[in-house]
Amino acid sequence: MQKIFFYVARKEHQPGDLLGCGHFGAGYRTYPYDVSGPQGALNGWKIAKEMIFESIREQNYGSLPSRLKCSYAYVNKSDALTNFVPGQGLFAHEVVIVDELAPRHVGDFSLLSSTNAVPTNSPFIPWAEATAHAYWGGQNPKIPELLTLSPIKVLKRIA
Repeated sequence: MQKIFFYVARKEHQPGDLLGCGHFGAGYRTYPYDVSGPQGALNGWKIAKEMIFESIREQNYGSLPSRLKCSYAYVNKSDALTNFVPGQGLFAHEVVIVDELAPRHVGDFSLLSSTNAVPTNSPFIPWAEATAHAYWGGQNPKIPELLTLSPIKVLKRIA
């Protein structure tokens, strides 16, 4: 079983830091509703997509851990560093899972990224449901993303 994973954050972490679960999901509580700017207008759609992903998980993949409660890491270093531009205020770290027995899932991050945009003039909910099934099905991920209910421990900064 793979031991080393890769974590990208807006904060630089130090070796030995323990990063708890659920920061991603908790972050949605702070998203502002602001339709005056492109990011603010997209926040609602991001939250809606995550809520649909969570609903599909609960209904069909209940043994898998919730994205809203997990720690995240890239499986491959190259994926973590893709589109990583120095000076953007991002930091990449090498990490390990603290509790190897904690529930985990490897989904396809590309299904959640901006490159997998909602088709224009298409119904949102059926698209999001199909995308959620593909994510939770975990078949041949283009960009494998580890979800775990374990905290992750920082080994070192890599970028």
